[in-house]
Amino acid sequence: MRGRLTYDEGGRVSLQIARGSRARFASDDLESGTADEVQRAFDGYHAWFGRFTVEPGEEIVVHRIEASLFPNWEGGEQTRFVRFDGEELALRSRPLPYGGEAVEFVTRWVRR
Repeated sequence: MRGRLTYDEGGRVSLQIARGSRARFASDDLESGTADEVQRAFDGYHAWFGRFTVEPGEEIVVHRIEASLFPNWEGGEQTRFVRFDGEELALRSRPLPYGGEAVEFVTRWVRR
């Protein structure tokens, strides 16, 4: 996996995560992917952007999603528990529905 998480001083946040080896479409036309190609591309990528706040006195960041590859998140909030370990930032979700189960996600980020 590879990705980018950006927080700025104005309270904006954006995230992109991609699987390391994603299959290319047969065509270079953005609108001509087959249903299978589009499904594989969607399954191998996660992206959203919006605004964020850090809860005072708590190790929690709240992301207010403005737009997302997963449209159900748009207009909602995603809360993450924050932990710093040296140069690493770890964000842990509450259990989220994923593949019919409740899954807790942890992403780890290092500043570059």
